[in-house]
Amino acid sequence: MGLEDQSRLALRRSRLSSEYAKTLVREKNELVLSTKICQLIVERGGYFCAWLAFAEADKDKNIRAIAQTGLEDGYLDSVKMSWSEAAFRDHATSMAIRTGTSQSWSILDAEPSALPWQKEAERNGYEASLALPLMIDHQAFAALTICASNAGAFCREDILFWEACAEDLAFAIQCLRHEVRQRQTEQGLRKNEKRDALAQQAAKTGTWEWDIRTGSLDWSKQTYPLFGLRPDDSEITYEAFLKCIPSEDRPHVEASVNAAVYEGKAYDIEHPVQCPDGTLRWMSERGDVIRDKDGNPIRMVGVVQDITERKQSLEQTKTLSGIMPICSNCKQIRDAQGKWHQIETYIRDHSSAKFSHSICPGCAKNLYPDYDLKM
Repeated sequence: MGLEDQSRLALRRSRLSSEYAKTLVREKNELVLSTKICQLIVERGGYFCAWLAFAEADKDKNIRAIAQTGLEDGYLDSVKMSWSEAAFRDHATSMAIRTGTSQSWSILDAEPSALPWQKEAERNGYEASLALPLMIDHQAFAALTICASNAGAFCREDILFWEACAEDLAFAIQCLRHEVRQRQTEQGLRKNEKRDALAQQAAKTGTWEWDIRTGSLDWSKQTYPLFGLRPDDSEITYEAFLKCIPSEDRPHVEASVNAAVYEGKAYDIEHPVQCPDGTLRWMSERGDVIRDKDGNPIRMVGVVQDITERKQSLEQTKTLSGIMPICSNCKQIRDAQGKWHQIETYIRDHSSAKFSHSICPGCAKNLYPDYDLKM
């Protein structure tokens, strides 16, 4: 090869390298990238054909072509390729995947082992081929195969050039697959977050995280409504949280927090909250203290639940434990407002008790003396 030919080939490789690199950076879909690379090799590189095939992990170790340019549509689907021990020598692509090394061939190759490759070349009309393994962690997962109509198309410099290109393509595919996995993970997390948010909303529950060193308090979106606030109302700090608690209950909450932070006691309390609209709600809180390697408290995380309805129910039930005036004649009961109620109705409205109706033995004997009613 003359100096002029070498210069011409070097210039072609330089131009190809630039377009190749742009394609690797620009394309964000693995199939589109594979197709564009094959097109670039044939249309800009001047080669006969190119295809990219992946090694399957099935029992037959089949090889599946996913992109090609220059061959008849469907041709590669009709060619059975395998990287198994029994069949990998039948194709350069199979051998590149099996061995993890580049496989070059030309019609001038007289080796008997090249006979299957020569028959394939004669059927398709090319005189040389180069199969390049794509590697991840020292294992070939695919092969890029390039065919040329000129038997001397792949000199040493060309092989080194395409080996570097195959290495770049393998890295690009690896990055794309990592991005896909990352997106899938993020989508899964978003679904879980949405599901958790709905569960917290239904249970009137929220979560919080307190940075003990800075005093900043991070609430989940579901926590704000429990305190009658909106996420954009104001910055939440530990001091702002304490101000939500009525002054007479504040010392109890502070003491419980300090006991958890400095004495290692459990943080599990109930306390009232004064909302901005004046309503009083009750909260149940549980939390754990996170410490550094030296045992110093750095963060506190926990959960808060609105238990106002439960508190109100308990308060109503407590009414039944006091002294309740009952009329000695009609047996109605008088409430705290001085109103009289049927005793059954009053108990039903102020407790979770349910009633069934029957007749006691004494009443049965007095009302129905002629009947033998066994109770």
